[in-house]
Amino acid sequence: MKKTIYAVVFMALLLSSCANEFNKVYKSTDNNFKYEYAKESFVKGKYVRASSLLQGLVTMQKGSENAQESLYMLGLSEFNSRDYEGAAATFKKYCQSYPKGYYTQEARFLIGMSLYNCTPEPRLDQSQTVNAIAAFQEYIDLYPDGNQKKDAQQRLFELQDKLVQKELYSAQL
Repeated sequence: MKKTIYAVVFMALLLSSCANEFNKVYKSTDNNFKYEYAKESFVKGKYVRASSLLQGLVTMQKGSENAQESLYMLGLSEFNSRDYEGAAATFKKYCQSYPKGYYTQEARFLIGMSLYNCTPEPRLDQSQTVNAIAAFQEYIDLYPDGNQKKDAQQRLFELQDKLVQKELYSAQL
């Protein structure tokens, strides 16, 4: 019984110290320190922490050597924390800001994946599905030999089937 109480107290202290550490980093004015902590959090799978830090850093690092990676990492953090609409917007911003950037091809594919994950069931409004189809088609058009071409085509066909199913439901009414 005493061991479980000690374990609970130890875990509570450990978690509170982690929160205090994050708060110190978040309030820090050293952008390089925040950037390194955000990268560390991202690698550890703490995507919400990473995205919280990166949202402030993206504007502060504009024009620096870390700006491109910060914006891409922000999009990945949002994607991995299942904020798909935010991720799609961030990846679009990345593609607009860095059209020939290092991560542009991957970002274009992830725009489609983010929108794909936002699509509702066929009975509901399919405007998100149309947007996802357009994003995947743009990826295929821009990168005909891209690494994720087959996956993009498969998702494109799934989304088109969803639209057909929506039309079937509408016709049955």
